[in-house]
Formats: sequence, structure tokens, C-alpha cells
Amino acid sequence: MLPDRVVDSDLFSVDAATGKAQLHLHAGQERMWDSNKRFVIVLAGAQSGKAVFIDTLVPTAKGFAKIGDVSVGDVVYDENGKPCSVTYISPIAFGHQCYEVTFDDGSTITVDAEHEWLAQDSKQRKNQARRVINPNPSWASRKQCQPTPDYSIVTTEQIKNNLYRKGKLIRKRPAANYSIDICGPVEYPERKLPIPPYTFGAWLGDGTSTTPHITVLDTGILKEIERDGFCVGPVSWNSNSGKALLYVIEYRETSKWNNIFGGRRHINQFKKTLADVGVLGSKHIPEVYLLSSVAQRIRLLHGLMDTDGYCSEKKNQCEFTNKNRELAYGMLELLRSLGIKARIKTKTATLYGKDCGIVYRVFFSTSVQAFTLPRKINAQRAIQRPDMLRRFIIDVKPVDSIPVKCIQVDSPNHLFLITRSYITTKNTSSGPWWLWREIQRTANPNGNNDYLAVTATFPLLR
Repeated sequence: MLPDRVVDSDLFSVDAATGKAQLHLHAGQERMWDSNKRFVIVLAGAQSGKAVFIDTLVPTAKGFAKIGDVSVGDVVYDENGKPCSVTYISPIAFGHQCYEVTFDDGSTITVDAEHEWLAQDSKQRKNQARRVINPNPSWASRKQCQPTPDYSIVTTEQIKNNLYRKGKLIRKRPAANYSIDICGPVEYPERKLPIPPYTFGAWLGDGTSTTPHITVLDTGILKEIERDGFCVGPVSWNSNSGKALLYVIEYRETSKWNNIFGGRRHINQFKKTLADVGVLGSKHIPEVYLLSSVAQRIRLLHGLMDTDGYCSEKKNQCEFTNKNRELAYGMLELLRSLGIKARIKTKTATLYGKDCGIVYRVFFSTSVQAFTLPRKINAQRAIQRPDMLRRFIIDVKPVDSIPVKCIQVDSPNHLFLITRSYITTKNTSSGPWWLWREIQRTANPNGNNDYLAVTATFPLLR
């Protein structure tokens, strides 16, 4: 049973029926917990909070908030995209050594030197792959082949000091040593959206920016739009093929095709909704769509990819291409919220030798079906390579010290997501619970046992 004086922590949950605490430990903490050594030392630096910049954004159930503005009880998300609650907020700290951490997908984050990561180094990735390929090898009894932890808890400082794999080059550059896992699809609540997500995504991709018109070459897109409750009528035809290219979208219940094509005045309600959403003449993905449910975001992805998407069957790599920078970066955020590793590049587009400006290209590979059109589905093979599920840390650069802060959450692995890139970060506090267990386990009834607990200003040990 828990004593009244023990402070509540993100490290355990309490059984309502028995009042007993169930600890949730990561691999390193389990080794400490199970140790039979006479002395186990748990170290924590003065004012260590494993902290991040106070302006770092955190995805919450109500939208993004700065970590400096997050409160106890707020709902955030763990590494699997599941909701969890904030249980503790640290004070703001100043004067810490800070670093900017850069990942291979272009994501960056500013944290302090003691910030902890649940990471894999190159050896752990290699050993994990071997166990997956051959879980029961004949040489498993050899000492050097014994199972080792797949992950380690490492600080930013430790990553900086062992950033690259020794002697290994990839495209003539040092190969990254550490990686962290991509998160799972973030389970935001279902939203009431002004326009069904597939139709909205298709219009964002191939719609005319200032009208309710859409250019369509594949009738499968028209069928999906009609499934969303719209009528789609032809506006212009290709003189060579005799097929329509430009269509007008209107809500089924308000459409009057004789009025539209008979010259009589008609107010298009779909156009009015586009204006109300704020995208008419300014294409982008509004926040309400980026914070909608997984199913809604996948339908939005389908609309965008059916129109402006492509998949290379040879590389099994999907690509979304658009000249609109804001739309392209919205697509990048959409993919990352679905647990898909994505990166963005630019190139200068040309047509018949004429410069057509910058084009934004969003690349990703995933086993998630990214299309509804059969010909595009067939090109996308459901392959899940290990690198598709990892972010590799490619740089750790010192920056000027800035105010930092940390939070604790009640997720099982003490991990939660930060930034619009949905980077997994962690918090932990196992030492005090180990100390309490040892006192209870070894206490002499005569009261002759002595214990010395040395710590910095750590509220959990007061």
C-alpha cells in the first residue's frame, strides 16, 4: 500500500479497488529495479528537468499550445498517438546548456543538454533486425549473442558526443548513430468539418483557387466527390477527346443544374462554404482539418493524393507536388500526424524551357493506403521498411541558452509528442520509487537501517 506522504507521479497508476500502485518502467529502469547489487546509485543533475524551449508547441486535444502554457490536466498524446494527461509542470529554468537537434526528415527542436531520449544506436538497430530475421539462431547461447535492450535512455549531450557511426558513410556523409521512432497516428477527436475531407482535399489539389471548379482527368475522383454528397457537372470539354476537363461542384440538395447551365443566376453554396472556411483565393489546410480524427485525416490525404499525388512503383515512394508552399507544408504536417515519415524538397519547374517558378515536393513511403484510385493503389506496394519508422539524428548544434521547461505525463512509457513534426520525447522519475521499495524490502524491525538520499531540488523526494 502507498503511504500518505508519497507524492503522486507519472510513473505509476493506482488500482481503484486495492489502492496499490502499478509501476510502468522502461527497460533501463527495470534493470535498476531488478538489480541485486549492494549499492545502486541513481544520479540526477542539479535542476535537471530534461527540458525543452518554453515556446515549443505541444499537440493537445484542443489544438497546439506552447509547453510554457500547458497546465496540469491538459490532454496531450503519447508515442502511440493515444491521449494522456499532464500530471506535473516544472518551473522555468534558465542558464542551461542548450542544443538544436536536427533529424533526417528536416525536423528540428531546441532542448537542453540533459533532455532525455528513448533512442536506438546503430548496434541496437542491427541486433534488433537480427532477432526479427532469425529469432532462434543456433548460436544464441554464445555470450556475445545474448539479447540486449533494443532501446536506451540517452541525453542530448550523450548523443552529441556519439553522433555518427565510426567509419560508416552514406552518400559520402557520416552515417547517423542514433534514431528515435516515428509516432503512431495521433488520435484527435472527430470534428464537425465544414466540407467533407475527401472533396476538400481534391479541391485543394486540383480545384480552381477562386471558384468551385475542379479539373479532373479521372472519373474515379468524381465518384468519390459524389459519395460525399455533391453533384458534379461539366463546365468545359477537351476538343480533341470530347471529354470534360473542368467540372463545377455543388451540394446535392442545393444544386439546380438548369439554373447553372441555363444562364439563370445561381449562388453556388460550395463556393460560399469555401469562402467561409477562408480558403477561396488562399489554398491551405485549416487547423480544424489537421486536428480531426484519424479517419477524417486519411480521407483528406486521399483527396490530396488522388489529385496531386503520385507513387513510384519501382521505389515504392509517394510524392505530393504543388506550387503552393503553405499547402505543401500543410501536407507535410498532415502526414506526420498520421505517423508517416515525410520530407519536403523544392525544385524549379520549367515548361518548354520557360521558368515556371518553385515547386514543392513532399516525399514519403508508407504501408498506409494513400490513394483511392485503383491505378495509384496498384503502384503503391504495402512495404514497411524499418527506416520508414525512424527519425535519424543527423546534427546536434550548440545554441545560446534559452528558458526551458518540462512536463510529466501519465502515459505508460512516459513519452509524449512535441512540435508540429510530432517528435517523441520523454520524462521519467524512477529513483524515488526504487528507494521507497528498498526501504520497505530491507527495513530492520529494530530500526537499525540507515538510508541516505541525496538529490537536487526534486519535488517528488520531499
